[in-house]
Amino acid sequence: MSKSMKAVYENGVFRPLEPVELAEHQEVTVTVPDARGAAANHEISCYDIAQRLGIVGMLDHLPGDLSTNRRYFEGFGQE
Repeated sequence: MSKSMKAVYENGVFRPLEPVELAEHQEVTVTVPDARGAAANHEISCYDIAQRLGIVGMLDHLPGDLSTNRRYFEGFGQE
């Protein structure tokens, strides 16, 4: 089973920020995220993009989630 945890890189060594249950000298794989952030890795959601563009919240009369009100999607997908 894999587990993600936070660690700090100090003096050439990754130091876990929480206790780990590993055997001494056990080999592990460490994945370091791209320093440019989530957007560089395409891990940004459509909601985040819409929020950054100012689209989210620009129409105060709409509910926060259109899928919760059937009136807003009646007839969707009909020819």
